[in-house]
Amino acid sequence: MIFRLGTKEDIPLLENAIERIPTLTKEDVLLYLNCPYRLLYVLEDENKPVGFLSLTLEGAEAELDDIAILEENEGKGYGQFLLKSALEDLRRKEIQTLFLEVRKSNVKAIRLYENNGFLSYRERKNYYLSPIEDAVCYRKELFS
Repeated sequence: MIFRLGTKEDIPLLENAIERIPTLTKEDVLLYLNCPYRLLYVLEDENKPVGFLSLTLEGAEAELDDIAILEENEGKGYGQFLLKSALEDLRRKEIQTLFLEVRKSNVKAIRLYENNGFLSYRERKNYYLSPIEDAVCYRKELFS
């Protein structure tokens, strides 16, 4: 498997994963490629992208914006590999804390985050729309 920064050429190949995030568009993904404080990581297997993770950097902190695996590749450990690789790269960049929020009903994602040492620190009531749902906020200290 190859963990790398994304390119414009990846966007059509990741279309299925991008569409799985209702609030994300291909144009949004392009912003991650052209903005110095945003990162788009891609995980590749057998020379094909299988998923991506996007982050926004702010000083010594970062926010995990999205993580998605192509539907046909779910359940193969790619999300775990992608997250662990991103955490390693953020440590190299001396990022201290990583934040994220997730739909309260997204049990798979919550399990992934908690199994990787993220701690819940608050809920945001009615944060998500379509459908309306609470968000659970998590943080991970990368140096402790």
